[in-house]
Amino acid sequence: MSSSSDLHSMNNEFEENDGSPHPKKRKINFGQNYMQKFGFKDGSGLGRNADGIVEPVEVSKQKGTRGLGYTVAALEGARSSYDPSLYKNLIHEDVPQWLENNHDDSISKEILVSWMKKGPQMKRLSDESEFCSPGVPVKVFTSKDVLSHISEKDVKAGRRRANPYESISHAIFLNRAAMKMANMDAVLDRMFTKPKNINGEDAIANGDLLYFADVCAGPGGFSEFVFHMKKWRAKGFGFTLRKENDFKLDDFLAGPSETFHPYYGSKGDGDIYDTDNVESFVAYVMRQTNNKGVHFMMADGGMPIEMKNDQELICKKLYLCQCLVAMEIVRTGGHFVLKLYDLFTNFSVGLIYLMFRSFKYILIMKPRTSRPANSERIAKLQIISLNKLAAFCEDEDLKDDRQQQLRKLCLDEWGIPDEARAEPKKTDVQSKCRQLTGASTLHNFETNMKDILIENLATFAEQVRSVYDWQMVLLRSKNDKFTSGFYISLGKKNIWQYVQNGWHKLSDVQHFVLPADTLVYGEIVEETQGEGKSQMKYFAFHIIDGLFLGGEDIRNRNLNERLT
Repeated sequence: MSSSSDLHSMNNEFEENDGSPHPKKRKINFGQNYMQKFGFKDGSGLGRNADGIVEPVEVSKQKGTRGLGYTVAALEGARSSYDPSLYKNLIHEDVPQWLENNHDDSISKEILVSWMKKGPQMKRLSDESEFCSPGVPVKVFTSKDVLSHISEKDVKAGRRRANPYESISHAIFLNRAAMKMANMDAVLDRMFTKPKNINGEDAIANGDLLYFADVCAGPGGFSEFVFHMKKWRAKGFGFTLRKENDFKLDDFLAGPSETFHPYYGSKGDGDIYDTDNVESFVAYVMRQTNNKGVHFMMADGGMPIEMKNDQELICKKLYLCQCLVAMEIVRTGGHFVLKLYDLFTNFSVGLIYLMFRSFKYILIMKPRTSRPANSERIAKLQIISLNKLAAFCEDEDLKDDRQQQLRKLCLDEWGIPDEARAEPKKTDVQSKCRQLTGASTLHNFETNMKDILIENLATFAEQVRSVYDWQMVLLRSKNDKFTSGFYISLGKKNIWQYVQNGWHKLSDVQHFVLPADTLVYGEIVEETQGEGKSQMKYFAFHIIDGLFLGGEDIRNRNLNERLT
């Protein structure tokens, strides 16, 4: 033990003479003084031979759930070589570079057949450099291989910090696919939601619907964006795998889904690789569009194989089937959007060339919300982005500080509100009726309605003074109770009928769908289809007149215009 005088001397200040007239004073803490008493000198290590460590203990470099001491040399190299200045200018300018098809003639069948080559199936991608600079594919694959040493959780965490556009996320929509369409539609002069013909005129006549198809696209982000822009004035046809990859129409919060029709082919599974399914889907779409086809088709098919080198090989059959469907259902002058990964092989490039010869213009575009490094229009940019992602996975302190600024900039440019995704406010039928008409009931409408019994020509001449003042509609039967009347929709199947001064919700047997904020006059009827023993009966809803369609007031429009 130390004596009291020793303890006293430990807390004393001592003078440090550095040659100045006023020597500096500093304190020695208890630990230092105690160690010096046993022979410790500054700058030397501990121990009898003063061979202990002198440098401070390093902060742990353990990364997540990696094994203790496990390191990846390529990752450490990516972090040490990371230079933020190289990435400051890698912001997409969104300048479309269209390639025009100036060929006046079509490709003959003989030539097409001569182009076909059969050979062994390609199992792995190597240095496929016929359509890019030699060595570039190898560098891309090497950069992807580096990330294969990291867990999926760590890659996602690194990407959230590395991607300058990551904070855009899905905004008000179901998923990020919707934001890709929002980006492309805005940059390409609304060519999807407001299409033009070859002369620059509106391709959709006044009162007509916009027809589109969403193929291999569950849960339906592309379609939700279209309905956000067009509301009930668009009609969509969906074709995708059932079950876990199905469309989630009840989750369409940014736009109505009542005019979207999923179809799964004759086999009922939505498999685009099945010829019968494809043929039945094509027949269905053409029948619904009066054999004209859709204005545009979106194909978002893919596999959960991000960062895999054989991604392009696995998806080539999917590319082909989606292109075949587009060639069948897209009308002349229409558009086709196809999601692609890397384009190194003869097969992928050849397919793109056939699409080029089938359309007037073609464009390969990288939407801003398509994550960097997944695939790029320019392969060298993909290598740069992969190296950046590797650096961010290795160093958790790195973060791209432009995310919030770019989120606001992009949403403003694309016309998407910068707000949280939220379900529509729930309301009761009386409040909805008051919101639309100014009253909670339709009593005023009922009092203005009157029955006119026409028994002979004299009565007809007396009541109908001008045939131009009247419109005739055939009803199923006046004696059927509660079939015709006013119907109001609160969205989807939540439909109410106005009966005897009150609103009554329709039963499940009578269910059909109408966009929210719709008020029409119509009747529910029972129709038959087929002949003989195969004849089937089903309920149908006939709209006779309308007041509001999806919140749009049509009361003051001409009757013929309302009915169209």
